[in-house]
Amino acid sequence: MSFKGQECMFRNELKDQISNANKKREMYENGVQCIFRTEIFFGVLAGISKVFSLTDKLHQRTSICLQYDELRMKWEFEKVKDPERLNE
Repeated sequence: MSFKGQECMFRNELKDQISNANKKREMYENGVQCIFRTEIFFGVLAGISKVFSLTDKLHQRTSICLQYDELRMKWEFEKVKDPERLNE
């Protein structure tokens, strides 16, 4: 085989190896992006569920604390909160 033929064969093999490496890199990057998207999705989902669970607990604790204050100090809290009442 002549030098030109070896050079051509080398270039073809090099192009094949480069294209195979690019395909593998793209597959790896797609896998990593999928993992990151999943992690972000579940992180946001966990944050939202935490907010909703804390909101319910806050409302529950607030109502319990108000009932406890009513019993302890014999306070009566206004059930109706009109702007006129709040101004008084």
